[in-house]
Amino acid sequence: MHYSNTMIYLHKILPTFVLPIMLVIIVILIGLIKNKKKLIYIAIGVLYIISTPIFSNNFFKLVEGSEYRKPIGAIDIADAIVVLTGMLEINEVGDSTYVEWGDTDRFFGGIALFKAGKAQKLVFTGGKMPWDKFENEVLKLPL
Repeated sequence: MHYSNTMIYLHKILPTFVLPIMLVIIVILIGLIKNKKKLIYIAIGVLYIISTPIFSNNFFKLVEGSEYRKPIGAIDIADAIVVLTGMLEINEVGDSTYVEWGDTDRFFGGIALFKAGKAQKLVFTGGKMPWDKFENEVLKLPL
């Protein structure tokens, strides 16, 4: 397997083991094995707290910051507009292929910038997971 493919798999699999729910499960298992009820109660309490909208909304504000989409007029002209892919799921059912859109804001935002003349080139990154088809084949615009 190629090095970059290995990194992609690690990037997708490793976070599963450090997600809050997995950490809570591990702490609960340790509490059960060592017969420490206090550890189990703490783990359940932490899970409850991080599951509340008050915590999650404030956490996402902290992580994402307070940046908002700028109006097109406030964006400088650039050499190229780069649209990060990862917004489509390409499914095959029998002989048919259909596309499900996830986050269309990136796609349509890139198109709007291009139409506004903010760059002469519009590039879709064509990010591909080893198990996916190329998105940029689907996103290709007619010239």
